[in-house]
Amino acid sequence: MEKIHDKIRKLLRLARDKGANENEAANAMAMASQLMLAHNIEHVAEESEEESRVIKGHPMGAGRGDKWETFIASATAKLYNCRS
Repeated sequence: MEKIHDKIRKLLRLARDKGANENEAANAMAMASQLMLAHNIEHVAEESEEESRVIKGHPMGAGRGDKWETFIASATAKLYNCRS
C-alpha cells in the first residue's frame, strides 16, 4: 500500500510543479485521483520536509473581527493541504 501512496505523492508533486505544462499537470492530477478512488484513499500525507514549507509574511488582521479573512485563509489552507 505504501507504494501506491508514494506514486500518488509523486503525481501530486508533478501536478503542482511549476515546470510542468498545463497538460502534464492535468494528467498527473487525473491519474492521482484515479489511483485514490481505485484504492479508496481519501488523503495522502506528505512525508517530505521539503514539501512542508512554511510561508511567512505579515499577519492577518483576524483579531480585528474580519471573519472573511479567517474564512479565506482556512479555505486556501484546505485547498493546498496545509494549515493556516
